[in-house]
Amino acid sequence: MTENLIFLGSGASAPFGLPTMQELVPSFEIELEQQATNNSANEILALYRVIKQSLEKVYDNVDLESIFSVLDAIERDTKYSDLPFVFNYIFSKIKELKNSSIFIGHEIDIGAKLSKLYKKFVREKCTINHDLYDDEIEKIYGSFLKTISHYHVGVFAFTGSGKSNLTSLVLRKSVNSLPNMKFVIFDISSEYGINILDLLKSIPSRVIFTDELRGKDIAEKAKDYLRRHVIPETLEVANDILLISIEETIRQNKVKKIFIQSESEQGLQGITSYGGLLGTLGDLAGEKYGAAAQKILIPTIAGKIRKFMVDNNIEDESTAIGKEVMPLIESVEKLLAAAKLRQDAALISIFNNLKLVLDNPTQRDFGDYNSIRLVREIMDDSKDSK
Repeated sequence: MTENLIFLGSGASAPFGLPTMQELVPSFEIELEQQATNNSANEILALYRVIKQSLEKVYDNVDLESIFSVLDAIERDTKYSDLPFVFNYIFSKIKELKNSSIFIGHEIDIGAKLSKLYKKFVREKCTINHDLYDDEIEKIYGSFLKTISHYHVGVFAFTGSGKSNLTSLVLRKSVNSLPNMKFVIFDISSEYGINILDLLKSIPSRVIFTDELRGKDIAEKAKDYLRRHVIPETLEVANDILLISIEETIRQNKVKKIFIQSESEQGLQGITSYGGLLGTLGDLAGEKYGAAAQKILIPTIAGKIRKFMVDNNIEDESTAIGKEVMPLIESVEKLLAAAKLRQDAALISIFNNLKLVLDNPTQRDFGDYNSIRLVREIMDDSKDSK
C-alpha cells in the first residue's frame, strides 16, 4: 500500500527514500529528456530548461517548488497587473504594461502540458511503501503529531496545493499515534469521505449527511455517496474500487442521516421540556402585575422540579417532559390546593395544561440520528465509546 507523504522541509522525508525538492529538479529533467521523442515533447523540455536556467541566474538553490511557481503563473496566463508593484515599476521602464499579457498563447499551452507532467512526476516519486517504513514514520513523526494536537493549527495554500492531502495524512498518523483521541471533521467541500475512506471503513467511525442517500439498495446508495464527493484526480480511475469500500462502510451502518430541527421547531420543543417548564415559571415570577400569592409558591415548585430531575437522573434541561412526570404534577397540585388559589390562577393553568399535553402527545420524529445523540457520542470519553 502506498500513500503520498508530506514534505516537512530540510530533508525530513529523506530517511524514507524520498528525494528532496532540489534533487527532483535534475530528476525531472532526465525524465523529460527520455520522453523527448517528438516536437511537442521537445518543446516541453525546452521550456523546462529555460525556466530552470533563468532561476539559476538569480538563486543559488533552485528546487522543484520554485519551478512550479513559474509554471503555475504561465498556466494561469498571469498578467503584469497580477505582479507585485515593484516588479511592475521595473518592467514599466522596458515596455507599456497596462492590460498586457506576460506569456503568449503557445507558451501557455506548453506550460499547461509541462505542469501536468510535473504533477504526475511528483506523485510517482513522492510516494512511500508503508509496509517498509511505517515504524520509522511513527518514530519520527509520532511526537510531532502528539504535540500539534494540543494547539490550534491552520493550513493555508492555493487551491490544488495539497491542503486536503496534508490534513488527511495528519489524520491518518494521528489516529495511530493517539488512539484515544476523537476526530470531528466538518467536511464543507465533501472531500474527506473519499480521502480517508479506507480509514473510515477500518476504524469505529461515522459519516453523517443531512439528507438520505438516494437509492433502493446499497449499490445505488454507494453511487450517490460517491457523486456527493470531490474525487481526487489520482483516484478518478478507481471508482469501482471506491464503490466497494463505500458499500462496505454502508453495510457497517456507519453512514447516518442526521435529523436537524429548525429553529422554530427547537423553540416549540423547548416549551415542553424541563428547562421550558422552569422558564415558564420564571417568566410568571417576573410578571410585574402577577398575583403575589402565587409568586410566593414558585421557588418551592421550582425546587420540586429540580429535585425530581436529580432523583430521576435527568441532567439535561432540554429533555422533553413525558409521562414520568405525573407524580411530580400530583405533588404540585396538592401544594396548589392547600394554597387555596383561584381556579383561574396561572400556576394552576400551567400544570392543568401540562397534563392535557401529556394525555394528547404529538408524534415526535427525530430520525435515526439527531444532534443530541451526535454530541453525546462526541463527548463520551468512556472506554467503549466510538
